[in-house]
Amino acid sequence: MLSYVPRELPDGRVAICQEHVTDSLQALMKADYMLALTSGYNIRRCLICHQYFLVKSGVHALYCEGACPHAPQYTCRQFGSYERQKELARDIPKVRVKVTAFERITKDAKRGAISKEDERRAKDYVRDKLYEALRRNDISVDDFEASVTSERIYSVLNITRTAKPRGRPKKTGGEAT
Repeated sequence: MLSYVPRELPDGRVAICQEHVTDSLQALMKADYMLALTSGYNIRRCLICHQYFLVKSGVHALYCEGACPHAPQYTCRQFGSYERQKELARDIPKVRVKVTAFERITKDAKRGAISKEDERRAKDYVRDKLYEALRRNDISVDDFEASVTSERIYSVLNITRTAKPRGRPKKTGGEAT
């Protein structure tokens, strides 16, 4: 049974609230579900973890905000967007170039050649360039690729790449045999 009753709020005002009285849990769950639907929420199932979650109507969320079962350090939404980018990269050459540029920047950051802040700035720059390249038809894939080379990005953003020695140290001369 549904009825509307007055309730006093903590600040002294009075509000009209819905009160549900039922004998079964199933009826209460159905009433709660209908209330969510009429309030503008919808229930979806996450494509990754298969858990149900609420979304506001009009939102096309495919993934929840829970921990991803495949990579616990990420949420399902983060993991799903990364996987979506990989799918797009197979089909759209400009997105493939963006993914490659991101990998180069990430490698530089892991090696300590650039700071985390510089990595974030460089990736933001590449995202902006991709957005522009996808919107404008006069930018070819080759032009976009040239605009997101590491040298170009670092010079535009004034990022100094510190060279870390890699591989074996060079032999010092002067050893007699």
